Amino acid sequence: MKSIYLFLITFSIPCFVHSQAIEIGDAWKNERIQQISRESMHCSYFVFENTENALNGNWQNSSNYISLNGNLKFKWVENLLKAPVGFQENNYDDSGWDNFRIPATWEVNGYGYPIYVNHQYEFNHLMKPDPPHVPGDYNPVGSYRKIVNFGKEFTGKEVFIHFGAVKSNLTLWVNGKFVGYSEDSKLPAEFNISKFIKEGNNLVAFQVFRWNDGSYLECQDMWRVSGVHRDCYIYARNKVHIRDFKIVTDLDSEYKNADLKLDFDIAGEENGYKLNIELFDSEKRSVFTKTYDVNDAGKSISIPVSNPKKWTAETPYLYQGLFKLIDLNGKVSEVIPVKIGFREVEIIDGKFLINGKAVLVKGVNRHETHPETGLYISREVMEQDIKLAKQFNINTIRTCHYPDDEYFYELCDKYGIYVIDEANVESHGMGYNLLRTLANRPSWVDAHVTRATRMYDRDKNHPCVVIWSLGNEAGNGYNMYESYLALKNLDNTRPVQYERANNDWGFGFEWNTDIVCPMYPDPSGLKFYADSVKDHSRPLIMCEYAHAMGNSMGGFKDYWDMIRSRQPVLQGGCIWDMIDQAFYKLNEQRDTIYSYGGDYGPKNVPTDKNFLCNGVFHPDRTPNPHAFEVKYVYQDILTKILGEKFEIEVFNEYFFKDLVNIRLDWNISKEGIIIEKGSINDLDILPQKKKKYSINPKFTPDAQSEYCLNISYRLKNDESMLSKDHEIAKEQFIIKAKFEKDK
Repeated sequence: MKSIYLFLITFSIPCFVHSQAIEIGDAWKNERIQQISRESMHCSYFVFENTENALNGNWQNSSNYISLNGNLKFKWVENLLKAPVGFQENNYDDSGWDNFRIPATWEVNGYGYPIYVNHQYEFNHLMKPDPPHVPGDYNPVGSYRKIVNFGKEFTGKEVFIHFGAVKSNLTLWVNGKFVGYSEDSKLPAEFNISKFIKEGNNLVAFQVFRWNDGSYLECQDMWRVSGVHRDCYIYARNKVHIRDFKIVTDLDSEYKNADLKLDFDIAGEENGYKLNIELFDSEKRSVFTKTYDVNDAGKSISIPVSNPKKWTAETPYLYQGLFKLIDLNGKVSEVIPVKIGFREVEIIDGKFLINGKAVLVKGVNRHETHPETGLYISREVMEQDIKLAKQFNINTIRTCHYPDDEYFYELCDKYGIYVIDEANVESHGMGYNLLRTLANRPSWVDAHVTRATRMYDRDKNHPCVVIWSLGNEAGNGYNMYESYLALKNLDNTRPVQYERANNDWGFGFEWNTDIVCPMYPDPSGLKFYADSVKDHSRPLIMCEYAHAMGNSMGGFKDYWDMIRSRQPVLQGGCIWDMIDQAFYKLNEQRDTIYSYGGDYGPKNVPTDKNFLCNGVFHPDRTPNPHAFEVKYVYQDILTKILGEKFEIEVFNEYFFKDLVNIRLDWNISKEGIIIEKGSINDLDILPQKKKKYSINPKFTPDAQSEYCLNISYRLKNDESMLSKDHEIAKEQFIIKAKFEKDK
């Protein structure tokens, strides 16, 4: 069999020459090549032809855009040897191909099989990991074709094609001409296709491999599947256009006034063009407007803003910015809308601060996963996940273990979620030994650094992003040092963390992390760190803890008793993880069940079975039983009972929000039956402050019964994604109880 296998690999090379080897060579198996002719990354935005469309914000309604979402002609084969030759040519006959939508995951739609493993490579049964080489005889290839019609409005413009996320790589042709190549399955790939298109019908053709050399950096604890997983579109720009911009909100030492600092990258011959910057508050009132020479706009612009409302996860106030490029005739050439949140992120004296406050991180790790669509997550599901976070008192999400869809960051900006943004880097299957880990191999340095810096370039303007992460479980070494330095060079406004900078499997961390971010210390370990470790120059925020699998979270309160008693030395962490990863599947009785590792593919496919089902919520987003323990422990209002006179002490654990919109409902239950109730509507308690209240019930207890005082904190009015009367916190106190001896 070994000789046959070698023959197949050798034989596939000349066949590949006819298809794409001439264009990309060995890029797909060369760790030094991340792209060919791919555009430089820029911040996420949409560009509109006028202010009205910009404020509406729907790119699909703009004449600048053509959506590629929907049905394409699709051909899936098991390996490169069987891939269609010449499919990128206009005259190729694809009438026998399938119709298949993008975005979509191949394997949940019957093309190949999903594999779940935790830390090993999913192709271990096919070959021993040997980076950058990947399997040959089984390495599925998907080929796509779509006819796109360009009208006259695209003539004479710069035209770009955008692929939101493609796993694991992408090779692109337009009208039979090679355009470019890209790796990194969790960030956009854009190409300038201006010179390849014509008015009328045009063929867009691209090809995707299940595995390439970059797959060695995508060994995450998740379903290993393939496909086009995010929005794809074509868009037109005028010759002179805003290519990129950077937004920094610099608050003064009192966190009151701010300088809004803007840097613009203008493409084209911009002499004579002007840039108008306008800022509106949430009531759509203009608070600033000024027009700049584009030559000046190319430099840093600093706009003083007097006491702007501040953005936090608790108070997610956003200003509406409009960047208008004005041409030589004084007409608006393009408009880019952007949401701006004024906030400051710092580490001072070992404390992680948002606007000067050492906040508590009540977080979860979140994978992009859905039981029906795989790794493609619709906007509706993203909104559902944000709503769950708000309902269950989660204020932070770590994007494990890759950058998420751009829309998810918009939601976090809008509704208030702190984000730890993580690069698409994990080589867990290689282990951490310095002589083996890819983090310490010089030929892999560009792959590491590129993934980290492209994440920054795309997400830099989102106020929700408060921490960058170099990746997950990818060892440490030279490549991670370079990634850390690259991010710090690009951004001095946010900390950078990396868990595998841990040098002793305890609390000792190397220099290339600004945060002590261990995995799974127990509460006694946290106590040891807070009480016995002398160096607290960096904050401790657990990147993963409280593994939420099966009948779990029983000791969760112990963590938070320790955190609350030793803050700000301890500042919280992110539960592993948010959503159970399981796919829908029909069993032999045609019932829909949840499936996991081992339910697919040949018998020799590696699997870690149901170890991926470790979320706070079920795959369909209904709460697991332990979700309610998370909600209770993470709640932001804490109550104590003082003595036996029904006096309570209410502590507002929020850092930026009072309790004016909260009412306290109470009741007295006797043997579980409510006998008296009431409300306190005035909870005007400032952040991090406490007040005492008297309940004053009228009942007279008897000596034979159990009584409970039940406290419920509910919203008076709608707030963020939460409805009026939503319960945000609760407490119960046993007042008196009689327990009979066992007979």
